[in-house]
Amino acid sequence: IPRQFGRHRVLLHAYSGRRRIGDLQYYVDLLAAPRTVYIVHVVSLDIVVNATWGDASNPTTRAYWIGAVRARHVMAFVGGPPCETWSRARGRQDPTQGEEETGRGCNPRVLRDVLQLWGFEQTTLREIQQIIMGNTLLCFALWVVMELALTEGFAVLEHPAEPEDDPKLASIWRLPFVRMLLALPHVQKVRFAQGLMGSFAPKPTHLLVVNLPDLLSELHRNRVRTELPNAQAIGRDTEGRWKT
Repeated sequence: IPRQFGRHRVLLHAYSGRRRIGDLQYYVDLLAAPRTVYIVHVVSLDIVVNATWGDASNPTTRAYWIGAVRARHVMAFVGGPPCETWSRARGRQDPTQGEEETGRGCNPRVLRDVLQLWGFEQTTLREIQQIIMGNTLLCFALWVVMELALTEGFAVLEHPAEPEDDPKLASIWRLPFVRMLLALPHVQKVRFAQGLMGSFAPKPTHLLVVNLPDLLSELHRNRVRTELPNAQAIGRDTEGRWKT
């Protein structure tokens, strides 16, 4: 008989960024506080929160959390692995910029395609560091999702939506391992636009969801817009920051 989740249950929020009012942990803590049958502990896992136990690139840290999932201490996972090396905004020119603004360094070049989903073999040292870190953090997230699917836990993994208009572009949704996960029972891929939740741009997003069949209807029930915004998340803003 599979071991049941205990009274103390952990929700692992990976790549959370700095703690702030209004983040995921803030709201889960509020919603979980009145419950008496079990206690929810939200862990914001990010290197800016804790240099050791928040570092998912550290093998010891990864092993600790995978062990916690297998022991059924971790009941749920939410995370959006870095998408900077996957973004379809790479290699595209911002239509609002002039030619003098599109030189070297303004528009990062493409680092992956559908034939080399884990990254091009020929890159700069800085680019290969980005690729390795992106792959490491993605693989940890997928590993946790798989373990939770096997222990009947819950998970939501967020990443930019698969580019349906261009079959040559790289996307985590085209990885064989992700397609394998989607073949498991109670695992699904949900498409939702962040613009319906207040983002300045449409930002179509896919969610890899484990044991949460009603998530899409809940997102639509709580959206703050009926129409998508028209802005584009490409290039830099007036202060020189990336719009993505």
